[in-house]
Amino acid sequence: MAREVHSYSWINLRVQTVSLNELQGAFKIFMYKPSRVSQGMIIKSNSGKINSGTFVALMGPSGCGKTSFLNALAFRPQPGVKVLGKCFFDDKEVSKYTAKYVCSYIPQDDLFFENLTVGEHLTFQAGLRLSSNQSQRNRDDAVDQMLTLLNLHHIKNNRIGNTLSSGNGISKGERKRIAFAAEMLSDLPVILVDEPTSGLDSHMASVVVKLLYDVSRLGKIVIASLHQPSSQLFKFFDKIFLLSDGVKVLYGTRQQALELFSQSGFPVPENYNPVDWFILNTKISYGRSREHEDRRKVMYLADMWHLYFHEEIPIQPAAVLKLRQARAQVGIQFKIIIQRLFLTYWRQYMGGSTALILTLFGLYLGVIFYNQADNVNQNNIRSVESVMGIQVLVSSLIFLSTPKKFKATVPVVVREIHSGLYYTIVYKFCIYIVEVLLLVLQTVPGYGIMYWMVGMNPLPLRFIWSLYLSVNLNWIMLGLGHILSNLLNSDKLYVDLSLQIGLVLSLFSGLIINLQQLPTFLYPFRLASPMFYGYQNMRMAQWLGMGAIPCHENKLKDTCFINGMEYLRESVELEDISMENHIIMTFVGVIFRVFAVIVFLFKNH
Repeated sequence: MAREVHSYSWINLRVQTVSLNELQGAFKIFMYKPSRVSQGMIIKSNSGKINSGTFVALMGPSGCGKTSFLNALAFRPQPGVKVLGKCFFDDKEVSKYTAKYVCSYIPQDDLFFENLTVGEHLTFQAGLRLSSNQSQRNRDDAVDQMLTLLNLHHIKNNRIGNTLSSGNGISKGERKRIAFAAEMLSDLPVILVDEPTSGLDSHMASVVVKLLYDVSRLGKIVIASLHQPSSQLFKFFDKIFLLSDGVKVLYGTRQQALELFSQSGFPVPENYNPVDWFILNTKISYGRSREHEDRRKVMYLADMWHLYFHEEIPIQPAAVLKLRQARAQVGIQFKIIIQRLFLTYWRQYMGGSTALILTLFGLYLGVIFYNQADNVNQNNIRSVESVMGIQVLVSSLIFLSTPKKFKATVPVVVREIHSGLYYTIVYKFCIYIVEVLLLVLQTVPGYGIMYWMVGMNPLPLRFIWSLYLSVNLNWIMLGLGHILSNLLNSDKLYVDLSLQIGLVLSLFSGLIINLQQLPTFLYPFRLASPMFYGYQNMRMAQWLGMGAIPCHENKLKDTCFINGMEYLRESVELEDISMENHIIMTFVGVIFRVFAVIVFLFKNH
């Protein structure tokens, strides 16, 4: 069966930095004043066309604009720059909305959920990238084909890990191949790769370049930016795109490139790597006396190319591309993202270690306050109050500080959202669902042990009520942590600020001091503390409906509380223990989550 023949072209494509006025206009509503940005052209106007089955090596000196050019072709410019000009797929204009269904883009940094195995990662990618019409068997077959094609079967069950931060994990070359495998599952016609050989030894670099060449032979359009490849790899390049200081010096075959330099008076010396020679003669010595001469040489070579080899790209009216790649339906997206998040968070962030800490802490409280609530009397009421307060305070601070650990996954998620694999709102809903599941799994053992050992209200419904309040409060504090982690880039500032916020919230909760002893002007601030609602509702679950509380024979009757309701009435305002607080508590949690989504969208637009 004959393969489809496609083309990808661009007309007058250029990239420039955004002016200060444009940045101020974009951020004016947020009262954000950016630092001064000088407006300049990163990529000068150029045009070109690539057909199916072609491997193009994008090369040039460091800082010449290779990554910016790839970003422009993929419609993924960095913040502070804008792309001008037009791109076409089969003579139909591509927009930033349709480019992700035409171009697979593999950035230089390999980002993964590092606690997944290679097989799990590719299975989840297949579920997100392949059409929902595909059966699970077809998806599994596609994954097996990628594992075979890229020689990854032997590490299928290995965790990806991170050899830089932890020293454990697969090699950098294997990470590159996994990134290729994931993108190839989408089966898009154009594959853009940024610095795939960066950080690899010569052998692994040759393996990766040979892989890109083989992929192009499958009928794909492959454009890869390469940093000084060896002379042995030169034969794999169907075409060479040479950039210098944002100027297209040449774009043609290997032979045409050699002829250009020869006819321009710079023939490649014998036994010299042609690529090294090209880069040596197009490098700009910025800030030195040779800078002007270097720029003249670059422009001379570019003019010579335009004179002898330049191919005109016809500019003609074209329809707008309305192509949309078949991807997983929203229901499938929910299922796959929830499975992946649960595995990742349980293994690394919120799993066994946190559950063990909370369980041991519950056991610790149970031993110290053993049977205090079971034999409650006038003397140990405060002990029962203390155990509830300590449990609320410690678990709240733990979950307030947890979301900072999630930030390692944010770049992966942002990249996948930009690739059109799923919607931001779907991802955020999945996070919140997984967090609730994990919170229940983590909270129940420790809280149940503490509740039973202390001998708190034995009615099953009261235990369920108290457990719900504990999980809900932890969920709220987790939401507040998400807001802080999205707002703050400094880990140290996050830790310091989250601790301070946690302590301030505890002051207005009734945990440390009696709220009735607060100055009048501070009393309303209790309504801003999630711990206030959690703690007061837990008190209500424990004491409401409790019968007579024994009074010690040596204690004055007037100083004894008759029952649980009287104790609540004397120790706190009745309005603070109303059932409405449950609704307010849940509402606060929802508000935190909505605000966290807004901050996430703003910072990762």
